[in-house]
Amino acid sequence: MLVELALEMIYIQVIMVAKIRSYKMKSISISKDIVPIAEFKTNISKWFKTLQTSNHPLIITQNSKPAGVLLSPADYDELVYRKSFLDSVERGLADVDGGRTATTAELRQFMQARRREG
Repeated sequence: MLVELALEMIYIQVIMVAKIRSYKMKSISISKDIVPIAEFKTNISKWFKTLQTSNHPLIITQNSKPAGVLLSPADYDELVYRKSFLDSVERGLADVDGGRTATTAELRQFMQARRREG
């Protein structure tokens, strides 16, 4: 039963990782989404408005090399959530590999004890 539970958890995690990896990054328009830092500084308000309406990240260059990427708050939140989820999946897989798993019955006992405590 322990092995079945572990295999089911791995299967679910693999499905979720596959869905996340199938997510397509937003395409970047060379002519619209890359801006030199000097131009960015002089028109910062315009670039923030463009960022909100274009739904594309803005690449800021310095000396013709990428120096930074500006994302909308929603894009940043999504990126942080995806990173957190993938880290969680990796920890779960490491727990399975390390034998740190529990049966359903053990988990129920643990949760019941925890509820009684408090």
